[in-house]
Amino acid sequence: MWTARDAVRIETARAYLFAIARNLYLDALRRRRPLAPEGRSELKAVLAALQRLPEVDRAALVMRAQDRTPYEEIAAALGVSVTAAKVKVHRARLRLAEARDGHGPLPDMRKESR
Repeated sequence: MWTARDAVRIETARAYLFAIARNLYLDALRRRRPLAPEGRSELKAVLAALQRLPEVDRAALVMRAQDRTPYEEIAAALGVSVTAAKVKVHRARLRLAEARDGHGPLPDMRKESR
């Protein structure tokens, strides 16, 4: 269209641009497909495993994963050592990975102490 701009009518250009916009919109919709049933079940398993973690482990994991909180701040907030904060995040990640990979239901770990 740009190379033949002298021969292009305004109505044709407008329709052409609307067609491009529509196609871009449809392409974006296709890319945002909802999770496949396998993805949904994987998400459910991970969320269930997250709920089974001890509260302190879940808090450490969420602070680290969501907010990128430094381990020193996580340790101070939870009243544990920096090493313990790192261990809690590591173990929580392992438990969620096991749930995601389908290694069966994980035991309820909420009753564990700090």
